[in-house]
This record gives sequence, structure tokens and C-alpha cells, in this order.
Amino acid sequence: MKQCNQVPAYDLKDYGKSLTLFVDADTIYICSHHPTESPNGTYLGSFLDGPVTEISIHSSADELQSALMEGFDRCNQYFLEEFPKQTGFEKHLRVRSWKKATDEKKCISVLSNIEGYHIGATERMKSGRYLGIQQFYLDINEGNEGNQLAEEVLKAVKISSTTLLDRKTKRQLKEKEDTKSL
Repeated sequence: MKQCNQVPAYDLKDYGKSLTLFVDADTIYICSHHPTESPNGTYLGSFLDGPVTEISIHSSADELQSALMEGFDRCNQYFLEEFPKQTGFEKHLRVRSWKKATDEKKCISVLSNIEGYHIGATERMKSGRYLGIQQFYLDINEGNEGNQLAEEVLKAVKISSTTLLDRKTKRQLKEKEDTKSL
């Protein structure tokens, strides 16, 4: 991880906060992002450099809500001056590739800004990248009320899939179900 030594052009508070969640059969991994800025001050994007928090998939909505808020608190702690070769998630799992780190895992994006939360459900493509398939939005007050953010994230987990085949299989099952009900 190469942190930027020069004073960045923007304050860290100017950036929205971003989490990426990876979910397998047992665990939700919550990965915090940090802004990346080139040496000339150009904003390059946000990078999931960590830290990574693990909680059980069977945790209560209250525990998940708390872990999400802690994850946001860990975002934007520093600027990176380039994108590292490994993500914080790969380092956390002690694997050397994105494909190994994300194999058989669902991915959910959660963005926070002063107005609200954007939650994105995805499906994994054969290339190993994730494709957004559905977005949810919560007003900042709604998201901070009770466990609303956690409940929306859990909804995104249910919708997300680990492979494109998953989606095709779901569609085939739905078609079968529809023909049975006729």
C-alpha cells in the first residue's frame, strides 16, 4: 500500500464512503474503501484497501447494522497515490488473486453520502468481475433508523448470485413453476 505523502487537493470528508461486502455460505466480509489520487492531484477512484471485518452470515440485523457503521467509520482514512497490486480483501484472505479471493462469493456494494445509502446487488460473471443487477436507495435518516440499512443489505444478498448460471437456473425454475400453476 502506497500512501500519498503530499497534501491532497481535497479533504477526505469531500468523498462519499464506500464498502464492498463479499458473502459466502458462512461469512459476510465488510471491506472499507479509500480514495486514490495521482501525484498531480487527479482523483482516480476508490479502492478496497481494507481493513476487512468478518461477521457471521447468521448475525442479527442489529449486529450487521453495527458492523456496517463501523466499516463506514474505517473508510477514507488516507489517500492512496496508486492502486495497489492486491486488494485489502486478498491480503486479508492471504490469497494472491482476485479470482481466488472472490470465488463462490456474492458481492454487494454499499455507498454512503450525506443524502443516503445506495446498495447494489450483483451477479458474478465468468471473467470474475461482478455486474450490477439491482439498486436500492435509502434516505440517510431511513438508513440510520433501526436496522433498515442492514435489512436492505440482506435483501441485496438474497438477490445477488455467484455465477451467471445461477441466474439462468433461477429463470428456468421460475418458468417451470409458472407452467405448473397453469
